[in-house]
Amino acid sequence: MDETKGTTLNTLQDTTGKASGSEAGTTPAEETQTLTKAQAEEMVTKAVQKARIDAGRDAKTLEQREQAVKTKEEKHAQAVQARREREIEDVRDDAGALKDTRAKHKLEDTNAELAKTKSELDAEREKGKQRDEVVAKTTQEQNAREIATRLNVDEKTLSALSKHTDGSKEAIEAMAQALPKMGEVKKPVTPDSGKTIGGEGTTDQKRLDKLYPTMTNKS
Repeated sequence: MDETKGTTLNTLQDTTGKASGSEAGTTPAEETQTLTKAQAEEMVTKAVQKARIDAGRDAKTLEQREQAVKTKEEKHAQAVQARREREIEDVRDDAGALKDTRAKHKLEDTNAELAKTKSELDAEREKGKQRDEVVAKTTQEQNAREIATRLNVDEKTLSALSKHTDGSKEAIEAMAQALPKMGEVKKPVTPDSGKTIGGEGTTDQKRLDKLYPTMTNKS
C-alpha cells in the first residue's frame, strides 16, 4: 500500500515538472527577462511620445504667442492709420494745418521707430547679461574644481564658499587656503575667547571673517 502511494506521488511530481518546464518553451527566468525587456521598450516608447508631444505643444504655444503679438500690432497700425486719415480729412482745406498734421504723423513714426529700436537693444542687452552670468558661473565652478583638486580640499565646500567671491582664481585660492586638507584630521575647536598661550591668537573663523567680511555681514 505504501509502495503504491509512493509510486503514484512520484509519477504526479514528474508529470507536473515536465508540464511547467515545457509549457510555451520558456523557463520562469526567461519569462521574467522577456517581460522586463518589453516593459523597458514600452517605457522608452512612451518617453519618446511624451517628448514629441511636449515639443509640439511648446512650438504651438510659441506660434500662438507670436501670432497674437502680430495680430495686436496689425490692429494698432490699422487704428493709427484710420485716425490719421480722419485728421487729414478734417484739415484738408487748410494748407497750414494740413502741413502741421502731416509733420505730426511723421514725428509719430520716428518716435515709434526709436521705441522699437530701444526695445530691441534692451532685449539684446538682457540676453548678453544672462550669457555673461552663465559664463561667469561656469568659470567660477571650473576654478573651484581646479583649485580644490590642486590644493586637496573639499570641492563642494570650496564651490559653495566661492559664491561669496568675485569668482577669480586668486580669491578662490585664498579661501581654499583656510580650508582643511582632505583626509586631514581636524583639531577639535575649543570654545574660548580666541586667546592662545602667549597672547591673542587667530582662529579659522577669524581668518575667514578678515578675508571675506561681506560673508559675515550677510550671515
